Amino acid sequence: MSLKIEKRFKKATKEACDLAKDEAVLQKHPKVTSLHVLVGLFLQNGEAAKILKSEGVTLEKLRRQLAKYNTKRFQRGFDAQGNQHRASFTWLAA
Repeated sequence: MSLKIEKRFKKATKEACDLAKDEAVLQKHPKVTSLHVLVGLFLQNGEAAKILKSEGVTLEKLRRQLAKYNTKRFQRGFDAQGNQHRASFTWLAA
């Protein structure tokens, strides 16, 4: 991997992580989760955002899912219905 590509990758990764952290703070969540990272990737408006958009994902849908979590359940890894949180993104395109 060339140094130029590596620097760009590191910069993009850091930016996505910073955006994810900002979203967690905005939502008053104590942790950054995969949903926050998806928001960060979406806000970057890069290739990941294009893929998400092509599947019908919107920023509003992502934020709506984040808003469903309350702090106590969020910390324990449970969703709003009390189910253990698993990586399932079928709701994004709904």
